[in-house]
Amino acid sequence: MNFRWLSLKKWTTVKLLSSTVVWILLILAVVDVFLVRVRPLQYVTDLRFIPLAQHPMVSKIPVFLESRDRTNLFVLGSSQPMCAIAEYDEKCYGEPHCKVGFELSRYMGARYLEEQLSQKARHRVKVANMSIVACMASDMFIILSHSILAGKKPDSVLVCVASRDFVDNHVQPIGLTPPFEVLQDWKSLNEVLRPSLKPSERRALIISSFWYFYRVKIDYRTVITQYCSKLLRRPSSLYYASRSALDNSQPKQSSKNSSKFAGSDAVFERIYRPPNFQRFAVEMEFFQKLLSLFSSAKSRCTVVNMPVSLPYQAFLDARLRHSYMAGTKRLCAVYGAKYLDFNDREFSNQDFSDGFHLNAFGAEKFQKRLILNMVKRGELGAEGAGC
Repeated sequence: MNFRWLSLKKWTTVKLLSSTVVWILLILAVVDVFLVRVRPLQYVTDLRFIPLAQHPMVSKIPVFLESRDRTNLFVLGSSQPMCAIAEYDEKCYGEPHCKVGFELSRYMGARYLEEQLSQKARHRVKVANMSIVACMASDMFIILSHSILAGKKPDSVLVCVASRDFVDNHVQPIGLTPPFEVLQDWKSLNEVLRPSLKPSERRALIISSFWYFYRVKIDYRTVITQYCSKLLRRPSSLYYASRSALDNSQPKQSSKNSSKFAGSDAVFERIYRPPNFQRFAVEMEFFQKLLSLFSSAKSRCTVVNMPVSLPYQAFLDARLRHSYMAGTKRLCAVYGAKYLDFNDREFSNQDFSDGFHLNAFGAEKFQKRLILNMVKRGELGAEGAGC
């Protein structure tokens, strides 16, 4: 009897190992694990061919949502806090390499801030640096709301804002910015349970919840198509072929103004002029939603008005500047958020690399001042040493 059972077991094992279907499933599983861990498309240097979810600008969002790390402090903001955190980490620890754009924008760490807070609190403090290039107040709301939905509710949130996060004329409309586009299709089991979904949508969501490649197969197909198109010097589709023919039939424009926005003044000009009061009003509504979300989630919130150079401030309309300062302070008071105004004389023009982003020296001032304020609030222990 035992002999027959062993023979049957051996025969079954041999049949399974010789089965093409089983080997295909194993290979797919290995490939899926590789894609999840490595995300190879985010290392492609030609940014035209990188799908949005793996673009260096927003690739940290899905990585964070899929991680299992417990977060104590969540940092939200645009490239201002992103550079301030990364620049000083590079000065202290040698990484990330801030001159390498994709490495800077993908950096989720905040090593100096994390070590100092852990030392002062006398326990491990995990910081999630979710500052995103060109992030608006509405983007901060969508990032935090999806993070909470994914079970990533932080104990405290640091929101670093500036007037640019409410009135930038150069970014896409709300709902079309990169964070919105990445998160609006985010797949989770909670969404699968919605009764409004069609059976086909429910089935696709269930499969994509367990199979990563199924979720991103269109991205990989697009990248492969684009590279083959480039290699063979052929349009990637009939649409682009017809567009190319149409463009070739039109007279070419002069390139003498190609460097129009090369200087900082030109950048400030396109951000602030004309003053966009309509966008400001909508972004302020999202800022209110953001603070309300903190209140309902019972997370402590600190809002920092980021320092900017004097030349940069001169481009902002006086009415917008007043509305921004008054509005953010008022909403922080209403929802019990701590407000810190760092845009003062403690920072000079020499602390900025381009009038808007802090250099390593300005970043050191910013982080040490931030930590000192957190100590004064009584949330942390005694003051510790620097790097």
